[in-house]
Amino acid sequence: MKNQIHCPKCNHEINIEAVLAERIENEQTAKFAARAKELEQRELSLINDKQNLQNQVQALLTQEKAKLTQQLKAEINAQNASALTDLQKELSEKSKQVSELKKQEGDLLRQKRLLEEAQAGVESEIEKRLAKERESLIAQLQEKVLNDNAMAIKQKDIVIEQMKKQVEDMKRKMEQGSTQLQGEAQELVIEELLKATHPFDTIEEIKKGENGADILQKVRNRLGQTCGSILYESKSTKVFSDTWVTKLKEDILLKKADLGVIVTKALPKGVSSFEMREENLWICSFDALKALTFVLRASLLRVDDVRIVQANQGEKSKMLYEYLMSNEFKSQLKAVHDTFANMHASLIKEKNASIKNFKKREKEIDRIMLNLSGIVGSINGISGQTVAEFAEFEIMPEDMALLE
Repeated sequence: MKNQIHCPKCNHEINIEAVLAERIENEQTAKFAARAKELEQRELSLINDKQNLQNQVQALLTQEKAKLTQQLKAEINAQNASALTDLQKELSEKSKQVSELKKQEGDLLRQKRLLEEAQAGVESEIEKRLAKERESLIAQLQEKVLNDNAMAIKQKDIVIEQMKKQVEDMKRKMEQGSTQLQGEAQELVIEELLKATHPFDTIEEIKKGENGADILQKVRNRLGQTCGSILYESKSTKVFSDTWVTKLKEDILLKKADLGVIVTKALPKGVSSFEMREENLWICSFDALKALTFVLRASLLRVDDVRIVQANQGEKSKMLYEYLMSNEFKSQLKAVHDTFANMHASLIKEKNASIKNFKKREKEIDRIMLNLSGIVGSINGISGQTVAEFAEFEIMPEDMALLE
């Protein structure tokens, strides 16, 4: 593992080894620069002293030369021998002074060389100390990484167990919510279908929590008069229940409806599309609903016509029963059934194609969810704590088999 960390504020990647090495190097460089500056100042001071001595020597030589020249000129005739001796003596002393100055110059050069050697030694010592501290830092970081990895693995196992529980809870909630949403969606589709198919009728949605099934259709004739009503109950569960029939019968009495229809995905055994369970109660699939509404609506309109013609006659119920039991009505239902069968076969083909596309998209989504779960686990495992949680994107372990 690299010796790097991330800044919790800006998420910038920081190399710990580089930072520490740079800090040590800056400290040693600053010390060396101060020492070098001190040596440089001393060197400049020595150079200035040397220059001053040379200037003094030159000035003394010039001064003494001029003085001797004057003395020689003044006393050349009287004191030639004595002056010459004195001059040689003076020259000898001056030569000694020059030798002393040259010796001092040599000492300055030697001190400069010693300073340069000391500077090289300081640089070598700095490099050795940096290398030693770098090795020590690497060893400490390696030990820390091993300890952190062991802790992170343990925490990751705990997080995985927690995530499994969360995924199970989420899947259970999604299944519950999915069934409810499918039921509500089917109710809305039925309502829209009735409004689009029979625009002159009154389609009323029965509010949630109110008794009386789901949708009430009030059938109107050409004069706009209400001539009957049909009560619809929508079911989207996987298993048919006979208790639905009992409840719908109660709702028919409550709403004073003429007919009742249970629209369900799960049909009773032996029923392929629709059936008349009782005299005024029908069971059908969603695919057969549209055709059945035309038949039931037509029966109510015809009964209403008979009611108008035979007003004040007590044979209305008898006529309705005779019509529903007549060959004409059976023929109409048979024609509707045959038409529906063809429509149903075509719909099955479209449904299979849609299911295939849905499964393909579902598998792609599952892959994305699996990758998101992996990212979350990696982040939490590396950080050693729960930094990110995306439970709504997680999937069950058994769903992972679909991605293999």
